[in-house]
Amino acid sequence: KINMTNRKLIKKKISQIINKNNKIDVIINSAAVSIFTKYIDRTEQEINNSIDTNIKGTLNIINAYVEEHKKRNLKKCNIINMGSIYGFLSPDFRIYGKNDRYSSEIYGITKALWSKKTRGLLDKGHAKGKAIRLETALKGVLVPLHPGAEKFYKEKGMIK
Repeated sequence: KINMTNRKLIKKKISQIINKNNKIDVIINSAAVSIFTKYIDRTEQEINNSIDTNIKGTLNIINAYVEEHKKRNLKKCNIINMGSIYGFLSPDFRIYGKNDRYSSEIYGITKALWSKKTRGLLDKGHAKGKAIRLETALKGVLVPLHPGAEKFYKEKGMIK
């Protein structure tokens, strides 16, 4: 996991990826944190954490890449920012234990990323979209996967 509000760490990770691969072709940006309390019961800290991660975290990734892009004169990188489509393709909470709610949401986002609908958008939306493949999704990943994403990739037989 990476704290998406930690700009310094994000810059370091982006730099490490570029150092290892000499480029970044695509960034799939899905920084997100969920709050499972009723809206009326949410604390200011919960709301700020959500905004800092879901909005500022996304911008932190973009800014970190743009800085490296300019500094190193890199070729164009495609950045795909994903919002929550959890309700569209997520697993049913009834099959998860109470402690798995957060993991199930990330599982749902990961599953949605590789759905037929998203595949169609990637294939038609941009010339490099066809190069984004499930088979190579974990290539170059330098950060630990979230347990929900890890569960999805385990189900696909991509990790043990």
